[in-house]
Amino acid sequence: MIGEFFRKIFTPKKWVVVYSTQKIDEYMTVKGKLNANGIDARTDSMGAGGGLGGGGDGFATTYNIIVLEEYVHKANDIIHNQK
Repeated sequence: MIGEFFRKIFTPKKWVVVYSTQKIDEYMTVKGKLNANGIDARTDSMGAGGGLGGGGDGFATTYNIIVLEEYVHKANDIIHNQK
């Protein structure tokens, strides 16, 4: 019982990509839907440079929305079946 308790506390949570886009408006819409439905959605973004000063938030940034593995099915339902 105590071993199970510590395993739950110290086992890292697995985050899964449920949506990817390079369009900031799509990213904001999908992330907003998930948050409004109680899903903790985080962002993992990748930039290919560009923008002012050569930073990573230029023309080719990909926004990956990630959720905990246990919420993948619910998140996909929200993303693809709700208006």
